[in-house]
This record gives sequence, C-alpha cells and structure tokens, in this order.
Amino acid sequence: RMLYQRAREEEGGIKLAAVVSKASKPLEFKTPVALKRKGLARKNVKPGKVGDVAKLSPPKIPKSLSLDDPSSPVQYLNTETGDYEEKIVIRDSKELIMNILPGDSKAKFTSQNGEVIQARPTQAAAAFDDDRFVSGVVVLPPLSKKPTENTSVCTQVFVVQKAQEKSVCVTVSDRNFTLSEGDHFWVPVNTYYSMQNFSEEIEARLAFVLIKSPDSN
Repeated sequence: RMLYQRAREEEGGIKLAAVVSKASKPLEFKTPVALKRKGLARKNVKPGKVGDVAKLSPPKIPKSLSLDDPSSPVQYLNTETGDYEEKIVIRDSKELIMNILPGDSKAKFTSQNGEVIQARPTQAAAAFDDDRFVSGVVVLPPLSKKPTENTSVCTQVFVVQKAQEKSVCVTVSDRNFTLSEGDHFWVPVNTYYSMQNFSEEIEARLAFVLIKSPDSN
C-alpha cells in the first residue's frame, strides 16, 4: 500500500513514498504505433482556431466575480465534531513534487523493431492527503511499468488524463485491460493491480483518488 510523507512547507505539496510490490509476469505484446506513424497526426490548426492553445486569447473573467488566492482556506462544518474547520481546497499543478517509484527489474518491453527494453520507472505525486482520501497523479513514461501493489483497506480510482490510444494496460487482480485518454478505472479494497505504458513515444498521465477506510485513520 502507499505511504505518504508531507513535504517541507517551503517546498509545497506532499511527497509520495513508494509501495509494497509483488512481482508479476510481463504481458507479451508489442508497443502500439504512435499516431504520426500511421499518418493520423493532428493537422496544423490556424492561429486563433480552437485547438491552437498557444494562440488562444485569455478567458475574460467578469469583473463582478471576486477571485480568491488558491492558498485561501475554505471553511466548512465538520459534522463529526460539530466544529467549523478550514481546509485548502486548491493545489496548483506546479506545486506537485514528483517522486520516482520503485521499478520492476523483471519487467521488459518489446519495441516495434523487436528490441527488448528494460521497463522505465514511473513517477507519482500527491496533491492532497486528507483524513478521508489522498489525491494526486501518476506519470508513466514511454515503456514503463508501475509494479504490482495491493490496495489493502483502501479503494483507488484512476482517470487517464493523457495517453496514446490503447497504450495504457492496467491489470486488476488477474484481468488485463487497455485504456485511452479519458478512460476511468477503479480498484477495490484488498486487490492487486499494476499499470504499464506500451507507447514508445508518449507518456501517460493518470489522476487518482485513494479513498481511505475509516479503520486506516
């Protein structure tokens, strides 16, 4: 299961330490071909058109909308204690501290040209570590594997934010699934799972929420 360590205040964010792992046999299939190799790369977009992010004008926020600093805490009523508490609810992505997770020395990939390549290590960062949940991101570089781990008493939910089509393979228990950008999956309590990115060129990025069991606090 995951272990978490808060970063020093001047660094911001939360440091994410690594996990209990369990060796598993690597899947035997080749990495998918990047879109540009198939001639399917996105065509150039004229400046000012939707999709050309660098040329888009900044959004116009109404002057009547009062904006707060992201570090401003939000007050809420804790129904368990009956007290009002304050929490930070915004975390800028620039504040996240990426940590390299332990690799799987047995994991290897076969590239498009038949070369056998050692799996690259993955990275992760936690944005929030609350009494009830932990949220953050997992980054899978090209040809990388996040080793098998058990969710223990927690439930984990993942959303693929960025990935080559059908390049992310997740193993939940003894079942294997391929995922693309925008796909979701979750892992029940006391279940083993692992993730791999079979793309040779594009990193995969997944957001996660780990829901803690009341017994784990």
